[in-house]
Amino acid sequence: MFLKSLVVLALTAIVSVTAHSQTPAEVRINPQQPTIYFTADRLVKEKLWLRLHNNSRWAIRLWNEQPNEITIPLRLPDGHEVKSLIDGAEISPKYVIENPVAGFYQVHSCPTFEAWIAPGNSVLMPVDVERLKPLADFSVRFSYEWEGEGPEPDHRVRFRYYPETKVPPG
Repeated sequence: MFLKSLVVLALTAIVSVTAHSQTPAEVRINPQQPTIYFTADRLVKEKLWLRLHNNSRWAIRLWNEQPNEITIPLRLPDGHEVKSLIDGAEISPKYVIENPVAGFYQVHSCPTFEAWIAPGNSVLMPVDVERLKPLADFSVRFSYEWEGEGPEPDHRVRFRYYPETKVPPG
């Protein structure tokens, strides 16, 4: 009986330690925020500057209209080295605006250059605020560092513009 109790106790301890070691690690740098998200940075004349935050522990890739001149090398887990945008870089990515009130769907697509955003970094992009009025969803497609260049999976980060959107003045 004693041996049986000892075996049960040992197995319980092993299962407990194994279950604890398999708990998924937090992928967000700031657990209070989503992995990838937008914030309204400032309004300058008719341009709303949106900041795209990479709050994940992985680099993300999107497509940009122009090559960025100031980059830093970033080594991906597969050993491949890419050029990462510096924190706060200004970009012009491929984006979609869906405005159900005005009744249109618009794609801005001239990007041909790969742009990488390192974990914890953010980039800025201007959007004509008139295109967002009175209510619109602004979205940008991205992929994580381990994904290929194909169309799947399709990740999008969205910013919803409301007339009441609080934007710091530029």
